[in-house]
Amino acid sequence: METYTFIKSTDPENYPNPILAISVEIEEMRVSDTYDHFGQGVSPADAGDFIEILNQKALAVANKAYQEFEDEDEDEKIVIGDLISDYDDGNTFSALNSSADLEDGVDIHYHASTCKGFNFWNGSNWQSVVVEYEHDGHNDYEVVENDSLESEIDSKKWIKDVFGRKVYESKNFWIIDDFRQGSFASYELYAKEEYSLKDIV
Repeated sequence: METYTFIKSTDPENYPNPILAISVEIEEMRVSDTYDHFGQGVSPADAGDFIEILNQKALAVANKAYQEFEDEDEDEKIVIGDLISDYDDGNTFSALNSSADLEDGVDIHYHASTCKGFNFWNGSNWQSVVVEYEHDGHNDYEVVENDSLESEIDSKKWIKDVFGRKVYESKNFWIIDDFRQGSFASYELYAKEEYSLKDIV
């Protein structure tokens, strides 16, 4: 018997809004490794990531980049302990981040905002499902805790096939197996007390 995690959209405008049974693992990841609704990667700036300067070699790289790219005066140099943000100092952030990967002894601390969720390919773009943010952020989905949902799936009975979907029912739910391109859920569960079958197929 397969074990599922159950999630539901938090968008009040989303209708119909089924409970989704997923077999994809929800894991902690950087917000900057997620994608927006248009399939664009979330930037470190939008994620709120920043770099902390910890030693003299990192300081030298940061000051060189800061003066070269930000066109700032000598007396506005970076000091150890400064926090470099992609939002405020984008070129310095990028230069320091790439230098840290290439040079030994460049000691920085990358502070990355994290979230819990997963990425999936919808057939055209990468998309992200986020159920929790470490800091600020509006998650599009929330986890549904309901011990009876597994048994609803196990007891499902086939009703009919429609284009790209198989339709089942259990005691309390209409259950859809949607295998069209872009679907990431194993099953969609629609409570019978909220939806009639014609609402969903």
